[in-house]
Amino acid sequence: CDPSVAREGGADDATTRAPLRLLPLLQFYDSMHVASTRWYLSRVFGKKRYVNLPRGGFIEDTLGQHMLAKAREDGGVALHKEYFGVYL
Repeated sequence: CDPSVAREGGADDATTRAPLRLLPLLQFYDSMHVASTRWYLSRVFGKKRYVNLPRGGFIEDTLGQHMLAKAREDGGVALHKEYFGVYL
């Protein structure tokens, strides 16, 4: 995901381009967010996943806590883009 994505369209002119600002999501929440499908398939559910999700568990309880701990120890927002890439 690239936080500098531009969106098209506007109230008056369909060709107007306005920047779309996305905020880094440093802890996974069960709410609306933007992430790449590739990230989910590899880092949440794939062989390269960050943490093992317990059967019947919630992503917020496992991945969310891992993300928050990693952000606290390794530099927060600076780490976010290359390591997680999930945005609000």
